[in-house]
Amino acid sequence: MTLHTRAIANATQHEKWNAQTYPFPAASFDVVFSRFGTMFFDDRVAAFQNLRSALRRGGRLAFVCWPAPHKNQFVTIPLAAAACCHRLARDRARLSYCAVRDRVRRQYRSLSSSGQRA
Repeated sequence: MTLHTRAIANATQHEKWNAQTYPFPAASFDVVFSRFGTMFFDDRVAAFQNLRSALRRGGRLAFVCWPAPHKNQFVTIPLAAAACCHRLARDRARLSYCAVRDRVRRQYRSLSSSGQRA
């Protein structure tokens, strides 16, 4: 860690609260930052209003949040792969079931034609 980074880390205040309801002191923060938390707000309007009231004039709000699933390859690619694997497994199981069923039918017909059926 560089001296500059260490100085920033020492001057940084980290807090973890409910953004919608926590009574932050008015105009008390220069920066509000959320890493993947904003997507879990029950009431986004209330949460952002509360966070805004905690920022000093000219303060900044920064957050990281996933986009909608259809716009997010980090989500869609693994889901597509899982669906493909599921289809393959389902098709293999169906083929296996069909192969067994057909074999049983052939044996049954064979026994029927030879008069050995019970």
